[in-house]
Amino acid sequence: MPYYINNTNGTNLVTLQDGTIDQATTALTLVGKNFPTFGQYLNQNFISLLENFANTIPPDISLKGQIWYDSNMKNLKFYREGSLSDNWQKLANTSEGPNEPNSPRLGDFWWDTTNNQLKLYDAISSSWRVIGPQTTTDGKLRVIGTNSFDIQVGGNSVLSIDENGGVNTPYNALVTGYNYAGPANVGTSDIEKYLPWKPTVMYDISDNFDDTTGIFTVKTAGYYKVEAYVTTRGGGQIRLSWQKNSANMNIFATNNHDMASRLQLQCNGVIKALAGDAIKLMYSTDSNATISNFDSGYSIQLIR
Repeated sequence: MPYYINNTNGTNLVTLQDGTIDQATTALTLVGKNFPTFGQYLNQNFISLLENFANTIPPDISLKGQIWYDSNMKNLKFYREGSLSDNWQKLANTSEGPNEPNSPRLGDFWWDTTNNQLKLYDAISSSWRVIGPQTTTDGKLRVIGTNSFDIQVGGNSVLSIDENGGVNTPYNALVTGYNYAGPANVGTSDIEKYLPWKPTVMYDISDNFDDTTGIFTVKTAGYYKVEAYVTTRGGGQIRLSWQKNSANMNIFATNNHDMASRLQLQCNGVIKALAGDAIKLMYSTDSNATISNFDSGYSIQLIR
């Protein structure tokens, strides 16, 4: 009578008739009842299992969960099921100790017990790359690699580092603007009438500034350093004032001209803000004074 061979989950794999062998269903030779020289096939099966089918190419016929030793790459792989080329997945080779493992292969893991770090072997550079933690026993933070990167606080980029270690962004800068998006000389001609200052050249790594309204919308709660300077002209009064949610923050500056000279007016301070708050710089002049849209600056920075 035939042998009914099942998978581990109970589903039928093959029905093996008496006096026959099956070499088409699995990578082993399945032997039916009373097949001559069956011992040779059984012994060969044992050797294949001991070697995990060691070869430079995977077994032609594979079952889900099967183990194969890739003798070309010198690592173990398991069959995930599906395309042979895509579904033989490498089993992680891990080691631990104070010294680098001998003869590492691409993708090997090593737990460095001296620095308490997990490392991955990069065969291209022939070096161990740190996965983490980035701090070693000396407590210093390290970023491994040659690419540039950004440093963020609360989701906001505060500065960027190039591949040479150069700092390319102002300290904690979120928004920086220059000049004014308006006529050559701007003025409300009414000291009580305020308009928002809208820079014409913006550096905005937070993407929070609306150049149509002059409003910076806070995404991360914290303390924001606000700075502004403008060049004033004429013989009247000019006023700058920082606002949060359309309320004055007692961060303001004024000057009065008694002649048609140029002066610089600065308005700096710190605003405590919550996520969703709106910060903007307002300006006003009287009828005898104007503000040059050149030689002016504007910035908002998250400081803590």
